[in-house]
Amino acid sequence: ILTLDEASSMVTMLDHPAARTIFDVKSATTEGRSLEQLIREHADIIAHVHANDANRRGPGFGDTDFAPILQTLRSIGYDGYVSVEVFDYSPDPETIARESLRYLKECAAR
Repeated sequence: ILTLDEASSMVTMLDHPAARTIFDVKSATTEGRSLEQLIREHADIIAHVHANDANRRGPGFGDTDFAPILQTLRSIGYDGYVSVEVFDYSPDPETIARESLRYLKECAAR
């Protein structure tokens, strides 16, 4: 499963209330639609959010603006977890964790 449309098809096929998906910011940036549009289109199946930049680093370490993402999640009533997922741990894991959390809190306050 590489796209939210594919995930949605799988959820429909499984036809079970526990079948849902993850909204992965990095992966969603390749889908050709705005992240906000994808969130709205798939609001009913988003069970978790992976916050990561398109550059495979943490939120705030690249060009992805997380404020509209968090605003859209709030607007659809999402109240689940948002976890930081990274693939490039530079400069170091502690800095990524601290600064990603700081940045996400700043974006959520906007």
